Amino acid sequence: MSNSGGIKEAGVAGSSGSQERRASRRYPLRLELRYMAACNEVLRMGRGFSLNMSSKGILFVPDAELIPGARLEVTADWPAGHNGTALRLFLYGCVLSYDGRGAVATIERYSLIPDTAGEAGGSGPNWERMLAKCRYRLLRLGRSVQRNNTPPGRKR
Repeated sequence: MSNSGGIKEAGVAGSSGSQERRASRRYPLRLELRYMAACNEVLRMGRGFSLNMSSKGILFVPDAELIPGARLEVTADWPAGHNGTALRLFLYGCVLSYDGRGAVATIERYSLIPDTAGEAGGSGPNWERMLAKCRYRLLRLGRSVQRNNTPPGRKR
């Protein structure tokens, strides 16, 4: 299966004729998302959309190039919960690959929380405020990625 951008989406484990090697089942899921990625003291923030997701990974199309090894934080509006409450999905992980058409990232942990920011008097998460609070932490993580991923032959 492919989308209009030409990216081939991963098959769902267990589908007939599929030679799926992934341990976690992937679900086709298109969500608009925002991300922050930090690597080598570079913080990149942007938007994109998911193509598919499992409990351990996500395939998404970012609006800019992402560096493999970058620490990643993604947020997306999740379809409403059982009582109609808006939910926000937060994913934390690492970019595995980027090929110009899409990025693959691990999901190391995630949170699904009620998003009350849109409600009258709500005090839910504010994306801009959360970005400001996370910049330093992500930059620090980016520095540790740089130290741990020094190319062979280069001194640290």
